[in-house]
Amino acid sequence: MQPCEYHAEAEEYHHPIYVRFNDIPPVRLSSYKPKENPTLIDRLVLATKPRELRLHEPWCIQLDKVPYDPRLNGSFRIPSEKDGEPIDFDGASIPLPWLMSLLTLGILRPLGVMLTASIVHDFAYKFGYLPKDDGTKVEVERHVADLLFRDILESVNRIPLLGFIAWFAVRLGWPVVKYNGKPDGGKKPYGAYLVLLVALAVLLTAAAPFSFSAFVSGVATVYAVLYVVTTLFDRTKLIAEKKKTTKA
Repeated sequence: MQPCEYHAEAEEYHHPIYVRFNDIPPVRLSSYKPKENPTLIDRLVLATKPRELRLHEPWCIQLDKVPYDPRLNGSFRIPSEKDGEPIDFDGASIPLPWLMSLLTLGILRPLGVMLTASIVHDFAYKFGYLPKDDGTKVEVERHVADLLFRDILESVNRIPLLGFIAWFAVRLGWPVVKYNGKPDGGKKPYGAYLVLLVALAVLLTAAAPFSFSAFVSGVATVYAVLYVVTTLFDRTKLIAEKKKTTKA
């Protein structure tokens, strides 16, 4: 097997772990089959389904400084097919993608900032291992795959809170999402569920003195402000990337 080659202009990130890849994963939607004249119901049904993606060619990613499992340091080649069959990726198993994107200000988007980390995470979830470019299969436990998902996401996007939110979401999916074809697996996410219960208790306590309409108005205002901030951040980041590409 040919080792992965990384060119001089490869994307490179250094914190909290080292991540390098040539280009974003070359994916195409496999769950969407357009109709000539889709109805509103067709569009709504499509919007509620998790996205299924396929790599149209193998994709390489190099990792280093992974503190919880040194075997994950090295170059990995994520294949586009296995045993002659294409591999479907689902973007970290996000249900109701439009709703999750809305509630998280666009953070939990399979085709957005999570794409790079999701491809690695999805492969580990499907098969229980990650393939190095020398043919070695590194077996990965579920909670370790979730940690790696968090750290790749944080490294590539440079936003620790984003990595935590995405990691927290996949940990909450522990009872319903299978790992390597089996339910459960890895360390049980008791801590994540405890944090969720505490957060709900704090939210309900904070909302108690207010009327329902006042509480909803306050939440809507905070959401609108955060939405504007994240939109401006995304736009600024896009402009910076275009300038970088132009200079190159």
